[in-house]
Amino acid sequence: MTNWENVLRQAQIFEENGKYLHAIQLYNVLKDKKECSRIANVKLANAYEKLKKPHLAKKVLDSYLEKNPDDEEIRKIYSHFLIRNSFFELAVDMLSGISRDRHPEVYFLMGVANYNLKEYEIAELNFTEFISRSVDADLVPEAYLFLAKAKLYRNKLDEALESAKKSSELFYQNHELHKTLANIYYQKKMFYHAYEAIRTALKINAKEISTHFCAGKILFELGEFGKAEKHLRKYLEEYENDRKAIELLGTCIKKQGKNNLIVNSSENIVHELNQVSKNQS
Repeated sequence: MTNWENVLRQAQIFEENGKYLHAIQLYNVLKDKKECSRIANVKLANAYEKLKKPHLAKKVLDSYLEKNPDDEEIRKIYSHFLIRNSFFELAVDMLSGISRDRHPEVYFLMGVANYNLKEYEIAELNFTEFISRSVDADLVPEAYLFLAKAKLYRNKLDEALESAKKSSELFYQNHELHKTLANIYYQKKMFYHAYEAIRTALKINAKEISTHFCAGKILFELGEFGKAEKHLRKYLEEYENDRKAIELLGTCIKKQGKNNLIVNSSENIVHELNQVSKNQS
């Protein structure tokens, strides 16, 4: 091993053991050495990200790309980083400089960035193009799921359902998929199908709190007010100021003919529920 390879290995050992500051010191020593500049800069940025300092990671990668503007692999790595850290507009700019013919996964990343920017039509176009070019790619099931969610936002319910079902064929044990299916069926007023989908989502991951609000809405439509109440209470333990959930919970309680409101969340929710009951009397 050369000297720089030894230093790099030692830095990686520090990083693997969670000693990020020690690793950063060594990566900084290596980042300007021609033989290992590429890997050292990526590792340095990664260590800063693990320390929850994305602004410093961004500075490292910006500096590297100023000196190596044609390095498309690093541009892709940087784009992943920008998306992970919610720099979606910057990700779109970065991805625009990468050849899509050589790197068709750019369509997927562009779709994710635009989806998070609420540019659902542009996201849909990118996911559709990615799928058409990448039939066997590992990201195809996720692309179908994003495509379903983008179509749902655009109220293209039948197309959204078709995309979600295609994702399900490849990606069945996925919580977000079944929650998306539940939301599509809910919008289509197919409440029994929606309930089956949300039950599956809850089996996969009951800790994802927003799923309980979705379950509460569906059970309310099915007239299962007691079950809806339980899910809404669970949701409001974390999102205690969500007025829509508070109002729906109040309606569930009223539908059950309960006179005394017993809630496990904050006094603010008790007050809100009392107000809902008064308004509906």
